[in-house]
Amino acid sequence: MIDAQLHRKHPSGLNIWMCDVTGPRKSRQLHGYLLQDPLVIFIELPPNNPWLTVNNQT
Repeated sequence: MIDAQLHRKHPSGLNIWMCDVTGPRKSRQLHGYLLQDPLVIFIELPPNNPWLTVNNQT
């Protein structure tokens, strides 16, 4: 398996990030990867999600 190194990593080396999604009625947490350069995958940058914030705690 080839590591393409397209995603950001925590200083500790972890590559899964926690994000908080806070809407008008509910709040949830998501776990996933953050891309270093989204234009590697997307032709145009998708708009920012105003409900989503990256939780920098590991």
